[in-house]
Amino acid sequence: MFIKAVWVVLMYNCPAMSLSSHGGGSSKIRQEPGKHAVWVYSFGRTGSSTMMDFILAANPSGTTSFGLFEPCHGFDRVHFANCSEEMASIMNCDFDRVEHFQMWNNFLHGKEAYSPEVARRQCEPATTRVFKTISTHDIENDLDIVFAHVPNLRVVNIVRDPRATYFSASAATGMVAGTLNDVTGVNQGYGQLRGTSRSEWSPLGPKYISYLCTSLVKMSKFQHDGVISVRFEDLILKSSSEVPRILDFLQMDWDSRVQELAAQTYPAVLDGAEGIREINHLDTNWTEEDRAVFKSAECQEALQAWNYPLD
Repeated sequence: MFIKAVWVVLMYNCPAMSLSSHGGGSSKIRQEPGKHAVWVYSFGRTGSSTMMDFILAANPSGTTSFGLFEPCHGFDRVHFANCSEEMASIMNCDFDRVEHFQMWNNFLHGKEAYSPEVARRQCEPATTRVFKTISTHDIENDLDIVFAHVPNLRVVNIVRDPRATYFSASAATGMVAGTLNDVTGVNQGYGQLRGTSRSEWSPLGPKYISYLCTSLVKMSKFQHDGVISVRFEDLILKSSSEVPRILDFLQMDWDSRVQELAAQTYPAVLDGAEGIREINHLDTNWTEEDRAVFKSAECQEALQAWNYPLD
């Protein structure tokens, strides 16, 4: 949810550090032994916030964790060339080039206002560091730099039926426009459509749907030992097998406490596949323009790649 409707023209305004996936870079970009970073990588409205909260809550008793909600946001004020450089830095608790996190969450951070010093103090002792983004989706290029500079990184890539993602995003103030502005570099600010109705967003719909489907196809083809892909629908339909799979990937325990937490976080849909169809809005009365894009080759490929119904 984007909470301000103001323009911030400074996002990645200064390539002050250069990180190469082939070596080199700042000496600070080296994660300490025993520290683990988790990147929840997704579009908005896919259950990514729930996943982040679950991983933080599932962290073993007696250990410390640190969570950062939606860095690489369009209202952040940072000094990096791109999101990958930012993530490589902050996952190692280096916040020197971050002036402002728009989505700094006081609940996660003990109500302390953001400063590089506060963030570093909270981040450095944490054995598990969880970061969740919804604004970057070129998965191979996004992750290349970060994997090179963040040992023990684990990425949880969450996908959802694109029709559901679009429907839910279009009901969230400014999310469709904000995503398109972010990925096209036209950083006009999130929330610019604040107060408008869903029907008034339709001119942006086809472009967003196309971008969403293209990104899902890329995600389906990307393979890396440090990445696990998870369908939102499977977290609901078969959480008893899907959640343990994720925790095993993250090298976290599946004990009685975590099992109870998982049951509370991902309750089963009583009517199964039909319930999912309703939750995913598959029978929505789309505009003709939106429907045409969903029927396009790129979206049909995305649906098939992730085993979603074509109609």
